[in-house]
Amino acid sequence: LYVVLQASTHGFRAGLVLTIGLCCGLLVHTAAVIFGLAALLQTSVLSFTLLKLLGAGYLLYLAFQSFRHAADSGTPHNTDTLASPYLLGRGLLMNVTNPKVSLFFLAFLPQFVDPERSDINWQLSALGGTFILMAFTIFTCLAGVTSHLEKRLKPVPHLKPALNRLAGVVFSILAAQLLLSELDLE
Repeated sequence: LYVVLQASTHGFRAGLVLTIGLCCGLLVHTAAVIFGLAALLQTSVLSFTLLKLLGAGYLLYLAFQSFRHAADSGTPHNTDTLASPYLLGRGLLMNVTNPKVSLFFLAFLPQFVDPERSDINWQLSALGGTFILMAFTIFTCLAGVTSHLEKRLKPVPHLKPALNRLAGVVFSILAAQLLLSELDLE
């Protein structure tokens, strides 16, 4: 959703930069599985809770920013700031602070590893790399289609504020869902 929002509001380049940041976050999650750090999240209620609170806090911050941008939609935003390392870092932070992505990688990647075939770390790296490549492709296509549609819908004056409000609602719901999630230690 955030890739779509950035591409519709600030163009393809902003969506692409955010996508790269999100994929860099997936590199962190892949490395965490390889080095066993994700197992800590699965077994430690305290670390899971801390990461969950950090992630939910960041989602609430993004919701606040979305509502704020919807309110001042008449003010042009600096696209250079959004298509910069700032947006790259935003994508990275969004992904790294999401404990569900860590748990997904911990549950998903190891089930496809065959200990008898080759080095387990190499297999995990290849699986993580494949996932990252697929995510990059899908998000880049979403950014391209969205920025193309935005050019066609530009004459609709209330579209951008409505998209920002929708993003704010979705980020708020995701934050609430994250806050209500529990660690299943069974």
